[in-house]
Amino acid sequence: MSSIALLASAFLMGGVALADDYDDKDKASMATVAFQDEDENELGEARIQEGPKGVVIRLELDGLPAGWKAIHVHEKGTCDDHHEGFTASGGHIDPHGREHGLLNPEGPEIGDLPNIWASDQGRVRAEIYGPGLSLHGEGNGLLHGDGTAMVIHENPDDHTSQPIGGAGSRIACGVVRPAD
Repeated sequence: MSSIALLASAFLMGGVALADDYDDKDKASMATVAFQDEDENELGEARIQEGPKGVVIRLELDGLPAGWKAIHVHEKGTCDDHHEGFTASGGHIDPHGREHGLLNPEGPEIGDLPNIWASDQGRVRAEIYGPGLSLHGEGNGLLHGDGTAMVIHENPDDHTSQPIGGAGSRIACGVVRPAD
């Protein structure tokens, strides 16, 4: 099965569709992420909706360099060190001690997500599925005590190399917050 078919089937198995009318949904099952780059420029947001076996993440970003980019969920809810490459957000969420990579037989870490595409104009409009993630779960919860962050890297994730799939530097970050 191709990696695209595998990711598509993972999405379909979740049985979740993010509603177009985000504001009318139950706020307890929603979260948002406001992304900034290293220069603190606002890039847009992610809206996250809880499903029965994972989360659906809708991304609407502008201002990224063109091309494929890795995106991961990191274990600490901070992006305050933007001038130091967002390293304070820590590593990927990995409560089960797995290796990195959606295509790794010893993986994936729960924080591993499919790559996203930024157009020549720097625009990302995507909806991706994070199987195993939860907003309020123990060990996999995006809104746990210290929170989590979503980080975008300069390159795509090859989904096998350790520790981050050859994704390169962290170029954007946002803290996962409960929906208002």
